[in-house]
Amino acid sequence: MTPLAAAKNITLSLEIADGMPILYGDKYRLIQVFYNLVGNSIKFTEEAGFVTIFAYCDKETVCIGVKDTGIGIPEDMLEHIFQPFEQVEQGFSKNFDGLGLGLSISNDIITGHQGCITVESHIGNGSVFTVSLPASRNVEQLPRLDGNFFEIVDEGKMENWSQDNCVESKSLVIQGKLKTTIVVIDDYYGNVVSVASILKADGYTVKGYVDGVAGLDEIRLNPDVAAVILDLMMPGYSGIDICTEIRKDLTMLELPILMLTARTQMTSLVDSFKAGVNDFLFKPFEPEELRARVATLVELKNIEEKAIEHELGKLYAQINPHFISNAMIAVSECCYRDAEAASNMIMDLTDYIRFSFSYDHKIKEIELTKELELVRLYLEIEKMRFGDELTYRFEMEEEGKVKIPPFFLQTLVENAVRHGIRQKEGGGSLLIKGYREKAAYCLQIIDSGIGMSESDINLALLGQKSRGTGTGMAYVNKTLNSLYGTQLMIESQYGEGTQISMRIKERTVNRA
Repeated sequence: MTPLAAAKNITLSLEIADGMPILYGDKYRLIQVFYNLVGNSIKFTEEAGFVTIFAYCDKETVCIGVKDTGIGIPEDMLEHIFQPFEQVEQGFSKNFDGLGLGLSISNDIITGHQGCITVESHIGNGSVFTVSLPASRNVEQLPRLDGNFFEIVDEGKMENWSQDNCVESKSLVIQGKLKTTIVVIDDYYGNVVSVASILKADGYTVKGYVDGVAGLDEIRLNPDVAAVILDLMMPGYSGIDICTEIRKDLTMLELPILMLTARTQMTSLVDSFKAGVNDFLFKPFEPEELRARVATLVELKNIEEKAIEHELGKLYAQINPHFISNAMIAVSECCYRDAEAASNMIMDLTDYIRFSFSYDHKIKEIELTKELELVRLYLEIEKMRFGDELTYRFEMEEEGKVKIPPFFLQTLVENAVRHGIRQKEGGGSLLIKGYREKAAYCLQIIDSGIGMSESDINLALLGQKSRGTGTGMAYVNKTLNSLYGTQLMIESQYGEGTQISMRIKERTVNRA
């Protein structure tokens, strides 16, 4: 909090009494409470003011508080400030936006620890928030409660804490006007409810979970999830752990992640960004800021989807008209030489067109078997056109359950035929291989065509036309990196042929 205070030239001080006893409780939740209280004091204290954190012991009660020289709170609002945000939003003036939400959560946490929060405040004279908690007694070991709280010594199981908030599988669903779904994962159910109550104003469908595993299952099975909101400080399965798991399948563009945290340590920020977090929001936060950040992340995902759809549309437009035109010319020529061959070519061409136009450009992945059928039809038509100058074969293993982006294989195969084999005198052969390797499916397109120089390869991957290679190879490489974190591997020797390899990582998330 020191940087926040320094930015407003506020003096931040401590007044801690000697001989303070130990407190037993959930340290993560207590940190959240005091970050909220101190953050509010700094927020509502004018430039060059004072914020003091104090602590003392009153018999068997530990009192920890925050005193400031801020703007104060009107007397008629004091009874409302610990209510949830949505219940008091009409009663708060613009100067107090965002105060009630954090205090409501803090009050629930302290109540769950069998304590209480009190406030004294006067307009223009600042505020004093005091947290009172029972002091610990000497015991060797404390059992852990289901709700991620530690049991207070000899005080039972926190009878004032709602049992609903202690159920690990607790979840909520707010059905919005939009299919766009936001998943919220926080081990404290009150936080889930509070965030959901803010986001529902924008029409999102919000699904909240206190169990990270249940939240991950929702992300994997629901293609409408547009963004994820994680709490950083969750015991056991932390926000960083969940983010790391998500990034095994989905990139930062495919599924943006917003991390909520009460901590400002640089190590936490660095570790989170390394795990693949898109953005941070520090507690306490303004509801409008949360809504704005979520809206930005949802728009980021929409832009990525539109870009992929646009690229696929360009690729589709590039492949079909040219090929179909050439195929029709070949059919007309073949009619004079071999009527039966012309008939077979027409049937194959009809199937090819039907397969091509049955693709939905909004679908990111299709079954590999369907793509292979399209490739087979393409190669059969080309073989009828060029005869013995083109030979091909497939060596596929376990391709039944594999999915790839549409036109991936078709693009690379057509490139091998048009710019490799047909450019070499006498033609050449083509081998299409598929096999599993660890957690990925590997595809190889190997031709004995004219080959590519190193500069040709570099230009092709950049999308700059080199000897007619077009933009298809660049699109495949870009999409490989976006969806799977891999790239095309190209080995070629001019005059001898080219081998193109790609790895399709197994994805446990349904994004079709």
